[in-house]
Amino acid sequence: MKQISKKLIIKQNISDLVLRERKLMTRMKNNFIVKLFYAFQDKYNCTFVMEYAPGGDVCQMIYPKTLNSLSIFYRENKDDCSKFILACVILGLECLHTHDIHYRDLKP
Repeated sequence: MKQISKKLIIKQNISDLVLRERKLMTRMKNNFIVKLFYAFQDKYNCTFVMEYAPGGDVCQMIYPKTLNSLSIFYRENKDDCSKFILACVILGLECLHTHDIHYRDLKP
């Protein structure tokens, strides 16, 4: 679940971005992109209810604050895991590009 304060949206003047994100996430149907199930708002927040993605993001797996089974597996199989992660990212980006969406916020 992602919750964004309406005060923050107004303060940073990002209402167009939030609406665009909701619209795009509703359109995307791909196994490599998190699905948006519901979007709603109350007096103080805009909330996106998204598909549960256990394990967090890739950085949490590669640089864990605490060791868990996923981070241990990654450390023991770095080459294969890295290839798999890269392939998943490429397939997600390919889906976005077929819809003329150019994602610019990739992080290492």
